[in-house]
Amino acid sequence: MLSLESMSDPARAKDMRLAVNLRPPDGEFTLLLGDGRLNVAPARVDDPDCVVTGDQNAHLSVHFARKPVTAALADGALVVEGDTEAFGQLAGAFRDLAPLTNRAEGRRTSNQSLRKAFIAPRSQIDR
Repeated sequence: MLSLESMSDPARAKDMRLAVNLRPPDGEFTLLLGDGRLNVAPARVDDPDCVVTGDQNAHLSVHFARKPVTAALADGALVVEGDTEAFGQLAGAFRDLAPLTNRAEGRRTSNQSLRKAFIAPRSQIDR
C-alpha cells in the first residue's frame, strides 16, 4: 500500500482533499490527500471521508488498471462505508498507466518497458 504514494500524480490531485481508511486483510492504512500530495500511513484517522475494505489487488485494479469503482463494489471485491464518490475521486489522483498497455494486442508491455518508465537508469543514480 505504501507504493501508492509514488504512483500519485500531483497535477491530477492538486484540488483534492480526502481522508480514506483502507482495510486490506493484512492491516489498516490511511490515505491523506491534500495540496497535490498523497501520504500513506499504517494507521487510521477518526473521521475519514470513507472506509474501504478489500484486498490489495482490488485496490490496485481500481487505482491503476482503472477498473470502475462501481464494478469493484458490484462484484464484492471492495466494500466502501461512507462517501463512495470520495473513493472514486481518489482513483483520479494516480498516474495514467494506459500508455504502458499495448492496446492493439490487449496485453501489458514487458517488465523491461515498465522498469524504463518508472526507474531511473543506473547511470543517473550513480552520478
